[in-house]
Parts: sequence; structure tokens; C-alpha cells
Amino acid sequence: MNLTSPLLVLALLSQVAGQANAQRKAEPGSERWEKAIQALEQLDKKEDHPSDAILFLGSSSVRRWETIAEDMAPYPVIRRGYGGAKYSDLRVYAKRLTHPHEVRAIAIFVGNDVSGRPTDRTPQAVSQDVRAIIGDIRSKFTDTPIFFIAVTPTASRFKVWQKTQGINAAIAEICSDLDHVHWIGTAAHYLNDQGQPRNELFVGDRLHLNEEGYNLWAKIIKRRLNRVLGESAKR
Repeated sequence: MNLTSPLLVLALLSQVAGQANAQRKAEPGSERWEKAIQALEQLDKKEDHPSDAILFLGSSSVRRWETIAEDMAPYPVIRRGYGGAKYSDLRVYAKRLTHPHEVRAIAIFVGNDVSGRPTDRTPQAVSQDVRAIIGDIRSKFTDTPIFFIAVTPTASRFKVWQKTQGINAAIAEICSDLDHVHWIGTAAHYLNDQGQPRNELFVGDRLHLNEEGYNLWAKIIKRRLNRVLGESAKR
């Protein structure tokens, strides 16, 4: 019997653990957004929400939606948006953002995986992230409806709209494959008759929605919620 085997095993286990920790630290967004996530966790401690609320996760369009409670009524909502979120960093934080809550449904909007930069992500990479996020959510919410909201066409990023459509199509396909996971398409409502972004729905940066844009967004989202949640309530 090799008496050094236990020591060798311990050394190997330590090496594996170290590699795993290094990998977690290297995950995109795991450090950049940590303070923002901690701030949202503090809100979890301060705010009270009913167990039938809709939890909204995602990037700055969610974070900036200050009228969400009024716009989404009669659905009670929990707003947990942060900065320039990508699916790669939401993958890191999915459990921390969802597991503290009891909710009726979860709605996710992330709009920054394609922005016209060399770091733009592929539909395949985003698909992997989305499936991982769904898996993390399902570790607590086994059949709670999850809604993915399409990336909106915007004038500031319209040069890469074709790439963005690839991201939308990849996520829509996942939604069609999985039970209780739903797609909310929005593009047709934010393009004019010439197929160009409707600038009257956006603030000056031509990226984020204005009041009229949010009103339209809320109508589209509520229409889909009404259909899915209404059907589930009848069962």
C-alpha cells in the first residue's frame, strides 16, 4: 500500500479547489458588478413584496424603469436591474438575485451582449449562459414561469441589429424547447414602416426607453403575462 496516497489525494483536491475558485473569479462580471449586486441584496432586506409578485431582472432598461410599479399594475413587481448587464454576468448572480424571493413569475431583459464591440458575444455563447441561468433558477423555482424579453432595436446600435436578432432567435428557440419558459417579442413594435427604430420611443441616447417607450413595453409584457398566467390559473 502506498502510504503517500492520502497526501497525494489531498494535494490534488486542493489543486482542483484552487482552480475552481480561480475560474469563478474569472467569470465575466463576477467582480465588476459585485457592489451593484450587494446593493440589490440590501433592498431584499429592506423591501417587502407579496409572494405573487413578478421579479424583473436585467440590465439598465430594468434599472431605469422607475415607473414600473404603475406601468405593470395590477401585477406587483420586484425590480432588480443593474448597469450594463450581460447574460454572462447574470449567470454568475442568478441565484443571488432570485432565490431570496417568492414570486409568481420571473421576467428577464438583458440588452448588452451585442453592442458593436470586439467583445460582442455569439448566439451560441449566450445560449449556454441562458440555459445555465434557467438551471440556477430552477434549482428553487421548479415550474415558475420565466419570461425572456427580446432585445429592443435601437438607433444607437442598429448597425449590429442583425447580430442582435441572432441573439434574440437563439433565446426564443430555448423558450420554445422548455416547459414554463416563455418568449416576449418586441421588435415589431419599436420599428417604423421603413424598418427603422422609432426614435420617439427613446431618450436622447437613442438606447434607453422614454416614458412612451416604457408604456408600450409594459403593454406588450402584460399581454404575454396575462395569457400565460391566466392559462396556468385555470389549470
